Amino acid sequence: EGDLGIRIADKTVRWQEGEPIFFDDCYDHEVWNKTNESRVILLFDLWHPELVPDEIVAIQAMFDEAKSKGWLKK
Repeated sequence: EGDLGIRIADKTVRWQEGEPIFFDDCYDHEVWNKTNESRVILLFDLWHPELVPDEIVAIQAMFDEAKSKGWLKK
């Protein structure tokens, strides 16, 4: 009930309790919860299946560097 949802690129989806939403977060996205209730999410990060091992290592190194500089929280 109320105004809570997610926008992914130009598509807006309303949260439905018990219904999963899957999306690629490389697209511009935002979420909101303008209710008095808590919104709980379960988030998974998955590697794109076309990445090669060297690309995965480079991405991990980039995130490690950002964490070490305090740009990202652990």
